[in-house]
Amino acid sequence: QLASFSGRETGALYGSSVDLTESNTDFLLTAGAPGESSGSGALYMHNTSTRALIKKIIPTGSGIQNFGKNVQFIEKDSIRYILSSYDHGGTGKIDIFKESQPGLKDFTKHQTINPLEGNSGDMYGYSLSSFSGSFLVGAPEIGGSGKVYYYTFNNEDGIFSESQQIYPSTLTAGNLFG
Repeated sequence: QLASFSGRETGALYGSSVDLTESNTDFLLTAGAPGESSGSGALYMHNTSTRALIKKIIPTGSGIQNFGKNVQFIEKDSIRYILSSYDHGGTGKIDIFKESQPGLKDFTKHQTINPLEGNSGDMYGYSLSSFSGSFLVGAPEIGGSGKVYYYTFNNEDGIFSESQQIYPSTLTAGNLFG
């Protein structure tokens, strides 16, 4: 089946990152538009059956660039979350949006994560991958050689927390791991 969706602004880089999740009999498509709003960025969530725009998410705060450069759905206990990476002051961050109840599609900001050792140009959020209620975040320039961060859901606090940092033992400067 062929479906057509479009961004709303010339130069928005709409669709430069996308992810899809099932919602009852429909699918939800989230498309990043990191070039929208003079580079601040945005996310668009669509129903793939009706092609209707369900929600547009824009970042809040100043100094945000490339919001939506990488997007990923994750599900934990039947609640869906959307991860969106972006740059703030040169370092990478991830905003996490959560639906209030299963299937409501009313995503609101839940949490922001960033590495403790983040610095300008770290590329944190360059890659995202989710599985079984957990996710990985690639940061190929952290420490000059790169790392991958593993996050799991903390049931006590109701947030995602860093569980592990992953990098090869033979890592050297310029490897760009992650």
